[in-house]
Amino acid sequence: MERSTGSEPTWTKSIPSWAVCDWFYMFFIVNVFVLTMLVLSALYIIVSPSIPRSVKAFDIFKLILNMLVSGTSTLFFYIICDRSLKPV
Repeated sequence: MERSTGSEPTWTKSIPSWAVCDWFYMFFIVNVFVLTMLVLSALYIIVSPSIPRSVKAFDIFKLILNMLVSGTSTLFFYIICDRSLKPV
């Protein structure tokens, strides 16, 4: 495989920035959906009277961790497109 002087292989230079940006924007949209579902799940667990307290605490902890990961990914997928690629 031929390599250029930079870290990017030459065959990837033909991929337009708008295509890469659209790819990461799709991940942004998917993560927004996942984050919304996680928040709704957390609210359901909090208000649901049928779930035992010990299970609620553990489930809420897991959901908060998942929300942190999803929220961080969402932010960075957007930033990758907006700052780095600047689609034309």
